[in-house]
Amino acid sequence: MAQQENINVVRKLFEYLNKNDAHQLNAFDALFSQDAKFIDPATAGIGSNLKALKQVESEYIKAFPNKRAHIDSLFASDDKVCVRWTASGSQKGSYRGMAPSNKNFTVSGISIYRLANGKIVEVTQIWDRMGLLEQLGELRQAQAA
Repeated sequence: MAQQENINVVRKLFEYLNKNDAHQLNAFDALFSQDAKFIDPATAGIGSNLKALKQVESEYIKAFPNKRAHIDSLFASDDKVCVRWTASGSQKGSYRGMAPSNKNFTVSGISIYRLANGKIVEVTQIWDRMGLLEQLGELRQAQAA
């Protein structure tokens, strides 16, 4: 599959992510292989397959119903698409046992998508989870020495 087609698949994923609609998570089936791997240290213990990805996204939708993910930069090479992104919103629902704070947040991350036959087969990502927890009031910011 051409790099531009891979880029189009990833852009379509971001369109679905920004709908914040748990009923649309089945649309992921058209974008991901059923045995896709999902690697994210911030969600360790949840699983690393398409079902786990849908579960994580469902939790984000409930906790952050107005979240938006913006593609800051994107490039493709061979079978991979790399996205540097920024997500923002506010916590309106429970998130991993934390009561709704109604606080706003902005975090950034990098996701690398590997595609085969027009579908995402692996996502490896890392993002500023500590920054999110600080902004929601769950962690105190470290004081400068």
